[in-house]
Amino acid sequence: MTTPTDRDSRESAPTIALAASMADYFRQSVDDAVRAKGVDASAAAQCYLVQLLADFARPDQELGEAMAASPTLALHEAIHAPEGKEKFRRLRNLGDGVLYGLGFFGEHTESRGVDKGYVANVGSAAYDHAASMLRVSRAGSTAGHPDVLVELSRKFDRFVGVLAHVADGAMAQSARGAEGVVKLYERWLRTGSSALATGLADRGLVPTRGGSA
Repeated sequence: MTTPTDRDSRESAPTIALAASMADYFRQSVDDAVRAKGVDASAAAQCYLVQLLADFARPDQELGEAMAASPTLALHEAIHAPEGKEKFRRLRNLGDGVLYGLGFFGEHTESRGVDKGYVANVGSAAYDHAASMLRVSRAGSTAGHPDVLVELSRKFDRFVGVLAHVADGAMAQSARGAEGVVKLYERWLRTGSSALATGLADRGLVPTRGGSA
């Protein structure tokens, strides 16, 4: 797809509309997930999650590397990097990558024998270290930003649950055919996700767990 160089031209309208539509979709998804999971999240934190989802919908190389790197090694390297913007960016990207990864691919993490709690602690620590770099100056464009990162750090596990709910909702909406329904049901058996249960109910199925005889 070719991006027009003139942003004021009418030809750029589809791109703008797509971006707005994506933001609206994630905003509604995050809002629904926060309410469904009963998470006390600030408006700033919810906006951050919406932007995170939009970024990972079209990840650049830096975000991709944050997802692929070993969390422990990445945290060590980021903490010991020279002070400055690059260090902050690496810490925040690590927090974002772990948060998104556990929210959308938590089961895959567990299947590899990796402790999700340990990985979550790495993501939480990354956000906390990034926030500490900004606490010394709360003026101008950085005002309030440390608070968002602190909230993400302190409620990391709960925000993982929010993104997992968003992921389940997306899976429920995109499932097609009998195979898709079976996958929904199998995932619901493992997670008990209300989003997946709703997706099954929308297809005329009431998910139940088999009881012992």
